[in-house]
Amino acid sequence: MLSPPDDRRAVLVATTDAGEAPRPEVARMWRELEQRTLAGLPEADRAHLTRLLAALERNLTSG
Repeated sequence: MLSPPDDRRAVLVATTDAGEAPRPEVARMWRELEQRTLAGLPEADRAHLTRLLAALERNLTSG
């Protein structure tokens, strides 16, 4: 971890090479899960779901 020299309140965290190594496999697995989850849903339903999930996220993050 490296602290920025001009801000003692913050701490910068970076992943190591070992931490980055699984990123492509995790991304592939995430895409596969998304495809399986949304299979058979028409595009209009997917768009509606996206709007509903965004509204839920706003509810959870607004104070």
